[in-house]
Amino acid sequence: MNARRSDAASVREHPDKKPPNAAARLNHQAGETTMALKVTWDKDVCIHSANCVKTLPQVFKVEQGKFVIDPSAADDSLVRAAVAACPSKALRLQE
Repeated sequence: MNARRSDAASVREHPDKKPPNAAARLNHQAGETTMALKVTWDKDVCIHSANCVKTLPQVFKVEQGKFVIDPSAADDSLVRAAVAACPSKALRLQE
C-alpha cells in the first residue's frame, strides 16, 4: 500500500489496482501515453453525502475505516463526472 499526501488530505492508492507507471498509463489501443488522473479529498469540507461512493463504488470506497480513491478503476470521464457532482466540492481533480 502506497500512501500519498496532498495538501487537502491523505488518500492511499488501492493496493490491488495500480497503473503500470505511477506518473502515466499507456493507452494500448491508441499506442499513446496519457497522464493519469489524481483525485484529492478534503475531509474537512466533505459533508458525507456518499454521492461518490454510490455513483462509482469501484473508485470511491471505505476500506478498514479509511476513504480510498482509485481513479484507475473507471473511465476518466466517469471519474470527472463523479468529482463534478460532489455537492461539497471536497473532491478535486489534479492533472
